[in-house]
Parts: sequence; C-alpha cells; structure tokens
Amino acid sequence: MAFGCGLVSTMTVQQVLKRLEASGYEVELIGRSGGGATGFAFDVMTPGGRRVLKWQAAGSGVPFERVAIVLRSLQTLGSPVPAYEVLDVGIDLDASYQELLPGQWADALSDSLVNELVDINRLQTGAGERSEGQGWADLMCAITLEGADGWCRHESLEMHSDATRQLWARARALAAAVNSVAILDGDAVHMDFHHRNILQDHGKLSGVIDWEGVECGDRRFDLVTLAFYAGVAGWSESRRLSWIKELARELGADAAALYLSHLAVRSVDWAIRHEAESDVQRWLIWSAQALDAVT
Repeated sequence: MAFGCGLVSTMTVQQVLKRLEASGYEVELIGRSGGGATGFAFDVMTPGGRRVLKWQAAGSGVPFERVAIVLRSLQTLGSPVPAYEVLDVGIDLDASYQELLPGQWADALSDSLVNELVDINRLQTGAGERSEGQGWADLMCAITLEGADGWCRHESLEMHSDATRQLWARARALAAAVNSVAILDGDAVHMDFHHRNILQDHGKLSGVIDWEGVECGDRRFDLVTLAFYAGVAGWSESRRLSWIKELARELGADAAALYLSHLAVRSVDWAIRHEAESDVQRWLIWSAQALDAVT
C-alpha cells in the first residue's frame, strides 16, 4: 500500500546507472530498496560503502540540492536523517546517494515512538529552505485544489463514485475557504511523514527517510499526516481522532481543515488509481471521520 507522494521519472535504474558511470561514478546495483511506492530507490554499492540511490526528472519535484541543504541543517540540529549527496549527472536528471540508516519500518506506532517523533518534529522549526515559488498556505491550497504531478489528483475522485465526488466537493470547499494569514510558515516540512517512512531499531527511532518532497512551511502538517495514517499502524478510531482533535486545537480551524482536506484527496486518489476497492472505501471512511472531527 502507498500513500501517494513520490518521485517522477521515465528513466529505468539501468539507464541511471549508465549515466552515473558515464559521469565518473563507480557504482554496483544491489537491489530495490524496501518500501516506497514509485520505484525510484535502489540499494547500491559505492567506493564509500552501501548507499541508497534515488532519482527524478529535473524540474519534476523539489530540486535535490534544496533537499540536501535542509537535511544538512536538520543533521546539525540532531535529527536522525540520512547524509545526502547530490550527484552531478546532467541538467535533465536529479540523482542522489543517501546514507543507508539502520532499522526497518513497521506497521506499529507506540506512544514512546510518537513522543520521539514529536520531539524531532520540533527540530524542523525554522529549518525550511525557501524557494521562489508560492508560500506555504498557497502551495497547500494549490496542490489540494489543482493536484500535483502523479499524486493528489481530483479527477479520479470526480469519476469514481458519488461518495468520492462528495468527498472532493467537501475538501474543495474547505480548502478554497482558507485564510492563509492564519497559517505558519518557515519550517522544514517532510510532506510524507507517516510511520512507513520512520525506521525503528529494537523499538527505538533510528531514522526518518524519504525527504525528497520537503517543503518550507508548517512543520505541524507532518504530525497531522502521522495521525491521519495511524490507522494503518493499528490505532483505533477513537485514539486517532483524539490526536487529530488535539492537533486541530493548536493549529486553528483553517490549517486543520486545509491539511485534512489535502490528506483526504491525496489518500483516496491514490487508492482509486493504485489499490483495491476495499482500500478506497477505507480511506473514504477515515477521511470523513477526520474532517468531521475538525469541522
């Protein structure tokens, strides 16, 4: 199962390896990295040791140079993020090596792990790397209302069923009514901060991975994302909604409604296009519950 936020490229791993070798990099393919939804992450052996290779078409997402700047800043602050090296392979391709951190993701989210994640989320305060594009609230509204490249597409909701059309109408109305002045900006935001991007080693946090979507905005969006997807980690409806309500009280009505509208569209869209009908129905129910809790 995927959550719908990933890299975009038409190049295969073999083509990328040839590009790396032509650019002077010594690299040997080990195999596909565990987890992930889009297939642009592979374990490789380099002269410096084992690494994770990732790539995307240049201009299709957050430039890897900006990702590297944010991760260096977070590492300095003590966040367990991977070391990140941007590779020089031409103007049409972004490619990177990143450190292979210990541990594995698991469909489990204990109270102690949540406490660790809340603590490291605070380290993201003010650590955002600004671009020349839209501010945070406008960016979130634009992605929610217009969609992104390969994810958060509302067309699938419009076509699938009456229930998905109703959810899209509700999410669209909430996102369109947001007052951007009320929403914080300037933090590093992971954008896909769910438990399957969290590495655990003997029940302890060992790393936060998959930062290629990082934006400059409100770090608390990551905590809303974590709570929204906690049902996949076995949390009960009451436990999940209790945390969502707690976060909404801190965020305020506008931000809470925008963030949950975005997550609702994103998760249902991905399920329609990539998963089973039972998954679509589950995300419809969970999305409606989350929106009901804050509106």
